[in-house]
Amino acid sequence: MYENTLEDINEAESSRSHDIDSVDNTIHRRLGEYKERLGARLEDLWSQTTKVEQANCMIQVKSMRGDIEECQAFVTEMR
Repeated sequence: MYENTLEDINEAESSRSHDIDSVDNTIHRRLGEYKERLGARLEDLWSQTTKVEQANCMIQVKSMRGDIEECQAFVTEMR
């Protein structure tokens, strides 16, 4: 999804009909998509937090490892 943003911007800049508004719209659209994904991730995080608080100690450790790995993968994807 985000990989194409730079291509979209470069294409818009190199075209004869370069329009700042079109680049701005592309950026705003992509930021909106990113915001939605982050919101969904926040809801998932709160859901997982509730589950962890209700679990016993060993399950908490295993669950948190999974959450950390999932967050690390998400951060890597966003970079």
